[in-house]
Amino acid sequence: MKIRTKMYLAIIIATVVLATLLISSGLYLFGLYSRTTEKEHGLMAAELVRTELIMRLMAGTFDEAEMLPDLVEVIPALHSLRIARSDAVVSQFGGENDGPRSEPERQVMATRTPIEMLVETDQGVFFRYIAAYTAEVSPGKNCLACHEVREGTVLGIVDLELDLTRQRSAAVRYTGGIVAILLLFAILLAYFLRRLLVPIVDATLEIHAVVSKAEQGDFSGRLDEGGPDEISQMSGQTNRLMATLEDGFGTIVRDVETLSGRQHVGGNRNLLTHTVATVRGMVDAVRFRQTIEADRDLSEIFERIRTLLRSDFDLTRFSLYEVDPEEDRLKVLFVEGLPEGRELWCDSEILADGTACRVRRTAQEIDSSTETGICGAFAGNRISPAQDLTHICMPLMLGGGVGGVLQILYNADEAGRIQGQLHTIRTCIEEATPVIESKRLTQILKETTLKDPMTGLYNRRFLEEFSYRLTSSAERRESGLSLLMCDLDSFKQMNDAHGHAVGDLALREAVRVISSSVRHSDFVIRMGGDEFLAVLADSSADKAMEVAERIRSSLEANQFQVDSRTFHLTVSLGVSIYPADSEDFEGCMRAADAALYRAKKAGSNKVVRFSREMVRT
Repeated sequence: MKIRTKMYLAIIIATVVLATLLISSGLYLFGLYSRTTEKEHGLMAAELVRTELIMRLMAGTFDEAEMLPDLVEVIPALHSLRIARSDAVVSQFGGENDGPRSEPERQVMATRTPIEMLVETDQGVFFRYIAAYTAEVSPGKNCLACHEVREGTVLGIVDLELDLTRQRSAAVRYTGGIVAILLLFAILLAYFLRRLLVPIVDATLEIHAVVSKAEQGDFSGRLDEGGPDEISQMSGQTNRLMATLEDGFGTIVRDVETLSGRQHVGGNRNLLTHTVATVRGMVDAVRFRQTIEADRDLSEIFERIRTLLRSDFDLTRFSLYEVDPEEDRLKVLFVEGLPEGRELWCDSEILADGTACRVRRTAQEIDSSTETGICGAFAGNRISPAQDLTHICMPLMLGGGVGGVLQILYNADEAGRIQGQLHTIRTCIEEATPVIESKRLTQILKETTLKDPMTGLYNRRFLEEFSYRLTSSAERRESGLSLLMCDLDSFKQMNDAHGHAVGDLALREAVRVISSSVRHSDFVIRMGGDEFLAVLADSSADKAMEVAERIRSSLEANQFQVDSRTFHLTVSLGVSIYPADSEDFEGCMRAADAALYRAKKAGSNKVVRFSREMVRT
């Protein structure tokens, strides 16, 4: 129930109850007063009748018929009068017909208790009073002087009626006047109560409206400050509070938007919830950034982003691509939610041509919910046509260009939840991009120190830092590592005879042949000069010998030209297996060196498998 309705209902109930109590009390008291007055009037009339009766009896002039007109002159309201004799008086003086005639008269005669009653007839309203006369002996009065009875004997009764019609009419008029006055008082009371309570109710309703808006984050509501009383003072204080909150939260929102680079758009004026959500998103993003700053490399960061999207945001369909700026193509880092047998949510063309991706090409976020079919490379609705998927693709800006693309997909049932999370996801990604860029630069610098600048192969320092990981990985998978130590035959003579240009080209040709003979998961390291090491993961001794022979034969068959001159190279290889030939990586390298030495000694262009006897010799 509304407070205004409650107020009017309270005023009406209070007025009605008060008016009812006053009118009821007035009528009761007036009736009580009237009855008391009527009774006293009846007693007085009865006493006058008795006195008149005694005087007439003593004078010997008693005549009931003559007595009534005389009494009417003294008692104007006297309507009827009857005097009844008791049995004792009848037996002494006679008058058998003058005894009691009605039951009330006989009752009073027997009990000596007066009876009074109000009789309403068509002729009017009458007060009937019946009282008994008893024999009394007192100064100035001696009933026993005439009556031969004992003291206290009932001598008779007087039954009189007083006409109260005029008094009743007057009482009705007076009562009507009192009721009218009380009703007028009630109306005035209701009016003053309304004048008193309406400002309070209006202020309460205004406060409720302002507070309700504030609860929704809208602090623009204001109260009416008219009037000099405390309500106006409270309204002014409330208005100043709302203005302070509006200015304060507005400043916070603007500052937060400045920091986040996102503007609060749309019809939602809920500054409170918007500010809380924005700040919470920024806090989560900063925490995420602090977490990934401690990660070891990019692979850990990308895996953490994957976990964030899957666990914290409860996403089921998403992809993350890395842009290869040298080849201008996209590389898949991870994909989630694909049906079985599918590899991408987009056309595979983006893996060969980065410009096929609209985000890579424009460096701008795209959203198919605002423009259907915005990206022609999106294949999600061809893959899952029943889902009617919407996709959002966000660029990861690294080094002034698009370094990656985050793709999020959702259906109509997920739209509300995921769209509400997009701002926080963007903030997390924006916080992560500087860390990713830093890690990428660190990785590039590290790879620069770990790679040979001329051939692009890993150098000996790479082995110093990563040999432990290679052996640990092999032990974890319970597989072996094959080490192929390669040394170009007669390279020094070629370099000395034909110059460094030919020597450098010979090295690059050797690197090309060796690299093309192994898998992408294998490592080729330049140990120095014309010596190389190929590390084959998950490789048996037979497989290692097969790869070594492929390297030897391919290089032997390979020719290259410099200034119309044709050259070719041969290579000697020594093969060892971890942990079969040694329980540590350095020991295996020494074993491969020993096998290489045996190959060189055997006449070069050979592949030799390490054996224990080589150590003894």
